[in-house]
Amino acid sequence: MNVISEKLTNDILPIIVIYKLSIRDSLAWQSLNTDYSYFSSVLIYDNSPVSQPIPDTRFKVYYLHDHHNSGVSKAYNEGLKMADSLGKKWLLLLDQDTQLPNDIIASYAQSIYQYPEENFFAPILNDKIGIVSPFSYSYGITHRLNAVKKGVLSLSKYRAVNSCSLIRTQAMKLAGGFDERLPLDHSD
Repeated sequence: MNVISEKLTNDILPIIVIYKLSIRDSLAWQSLNTDYSYFSSVLIYDNSPVSQPIPDTRFKVYYLHDHHNSGVSKAYNEGLKMADSLGKKWLLLLDQDTQLPNDIIASYAQSIYQYPEENFFAPILNDKIGIVSPFSYSYGITHRLNAVKKGVLSLSKYRAVNSCSLIRTQAMKLAGGFDERLPLDHSD
């Protein structure tokens, strides 16, 4: 990891949203602990019915339990408040089953350097079929893309899933946070 990437990790608050899964079994947790253990702090937002202990780790873990399962938007808004209070410039949104690509922080550092005015960065994510994110969205219907041009894409034409998205804290605050009325499938 280069110095720029390492500095960036100090400016990021990763938020892992989990539900009915032990923290240790979360791929996102495992990924942060093995490949990205240099983060200074992480927020675990647990929507499970029962709270759980925090595993030992190198970084500071903030644990919020929400037995009402208020959803990911609520979790992200709590993360936004925490990031703001901790002076973090960026939020990194993670699902419990997210395996972070090995080079994602270096890619984000390069993207921030190339596009310093941008407030939202999302990687190209694939599954066995092809590209999952970003995707095109029109008239309420999502469409997979065959290819994605790297660079800045218009949010009026394209969408990205939440997981692995990097969002500037200040911009999200100015936008009023995440809309908690949106169900899970529409928060992405």
